[in-house]
Amino acid sequence: MDNRQRLSRAFVVSSMVVVVSVIGVASCMEAGSKSSNASKALPADEAPESGGAASTAGEPRPSTDAESTDTDSAGTESTGTESTGTESTGTEPETEVSIADDSVTVSSEPVDELTGNAESDDAAAADLEAAASDSVPQVPVSDQRAKPYVATGRKSGSQTKRVQIRLLELGFWLNGVTGRYGLTTRQALFAFQKWAGLKRTGEVDDATAEALTNATHRAHASIADGTLVEIDETKQLFFLISEGRTMWVLNTSTGTGEPYSAWSRDRPGTLDYSTAVTPNGVFTVYRQKRKGWWWGDLGKIYRPKYFSGGVAIHGMDIVPPQPASHGCVRLSLPAMDFIWDNDLVPLGSTIWVHGNPKAGSTAPKS
Repeated sequence: MDNRQRLSRAFVVSSMVVVVSVIGVASCMEAGSKSSNASKALPADEAPESGGAASTAGEPRPSTDAESTDTDSAGTESTGTESTGTESTGTEPETEVSIADDSVTVSSEPVDELTGNAESDDAAAADLEAAASDSVPQVPVSDQRAKPYVATGRKSGSQTKRVQIRLLELGFWLNGVTGRYGLTTRQALFAFQKWAGLKRTGEVDDATAEALTNATHRAHASIADGTLVEIDETKQLFFLISEGRTMWVLNTSTGTGEPYSAWSRDRPGTLDYSTAVTPNGVFTVYRQKRKGWWWGDLGKIYRPKYFSGGVAIHGMDIVPPQPASHGCVRLSLPAMDFIWDNDLVPLGSTIWVHGNPKAGSTAPKS
């Protein structure tokens, strides 16, 4: 099965969830019930998202030298402790997700590798920039103006279930239509708010409810050709594209652009200084680590897919709506599992990163 087929399969499965859920919500609202047969067959609800500071710990220093050799040892020193951003958490307390040392998975299986170029393909980048336009075909969605969405904040219930269905219809991935406000619902709201140009609250406020009501088309990437991942640093959005069709849009968090220091792995006792920049250009996924948490130069990262030196797409326990990483591309843990479980970004996949003119086209070096 090729990458296009994988994306299409994942899209079809999730679309079926939307259709089943629409039927379930309609019957629920007609009967005045809080549950439906359709919802019982849906995936388990999302776990609450961790709150607090958006730590940059857990990401490999973006250096082509640092990841030239695999060192998947739990004994590697973790030095990522600084915080460079604060996540918008609202007023409701949320449960902190603990990442204990024993959760680090060090697998004995071979690390998947692909001999290839970890630098940007500048010619391909130029072609994609030229192909990008505002004339990407629009995919219409249902008209909801007769029954507007209402501001529910972070509350769970039938209105939240409607919002979840709407987010999926608009192309923003979440992992279950349950009516419960949780991690992936919040991440999808972040992504929608970014797309709509709204304040990034991660909750259903008045402006978000209005935008959900008035939306007329699915969200889409800036290109309508090819099968690839597009990472827009300006919008801080992650697009999964299959044959020019945007299948899903995810919230992401990339490099802060701020300087930082970390203890050198190659020169013990010495601090290395660098800048937290996500390289821009067209890259290829050339290496990945399949299972669980792994030690990077700056702490633990989840199921990474490397595309430029030590810079990877990976899961993180906190993915705020603003840039917060050392240079990697953060996704939520469930989103990273979704990508792996459906093999949506296999080795050899094209990754197009753009939107930061200061980033250059190659990985920054320490």
